[in-house]
Amino acid sequence: MNHGEHHYFVLRTADLVASSEFFAELLGWEIDGGELTNVAFFGAITEDFDRAIWVHVEDCDAACAEVVELGGSHDPILDQQSGRNATCRDDQGNTFHIGTLIPEYQDYPHPDPLPEGELAYFTVPVGDPERAVAFYGSLFGWTFDPPGGAVRAEYRHCTNGSLPFGFVSDGDVTPAFYFRVADAAGAGEVVTKLGGRAGQVVDSESGISLIGSVDPTGVHFDLWQPAPGFA
Repeated sequence: MNHGEHHYFVLRTADLVASSEFFAELLGWEIDGGELTNVAFFGAITEDFDRAIWVHVEDCDAACAEVVELGGSHDPILDQQSGRNATCRDDQGNTFHIGTLIPEYQDYPHPDPLPEGELAYFTVPVGDPERAVAFYGSLFGWTFDPPGGAVRAEYRHCTNGSLPFGFVSDGDVTPAFYFRVADAAGAGEVVTKLGGRAGQVVDSESGISLIGSVDPTGVHFDLWQPAPGFA
């Protein structure tokens, strides 16, 4: 696990049991006390914490100091089971989360390609993607493609992240999580059958997505069927 790599995601729900049962049926997740136990990237469904994704940093205290130097801010640094963590805000006020993982968690395997049900991709609405590229590039060493793309003109894709992601100017949720499925159309039917709402179908060169899907408790998520040649 290197500095600037994502390692953990959280979905906030109003009903832990209902959401756990929904995603177990839809994506094959095995969930114990809200924690996902059979995914490559650590994940959780919880009633207690905000929707989020976490970034590993070599030194949480030093990273927080750099956040402030770049015009952001951070909450008190906490020592938790997984390591030393902090909730931060960038120079636009967008919230993000960092942590220095203990060695046990740094060595956790990430198979390639990721199997069905894994978090395969995400986007983050940041207001001004150009400012975000400058801020997070300095903080984490991320590099980005130029703006432009088939779906969103302002989209900035990170070129050196272990988990594919990018910045957009706006969105319904932050971050927007895309989970891998083998059959997007079939998965959409399962979403509806289980009492959720399947999202809008978007077909692009990278595959077929269901954007804006919702589980029966109101948890937003997206599904992605990779096109041939896309991991």
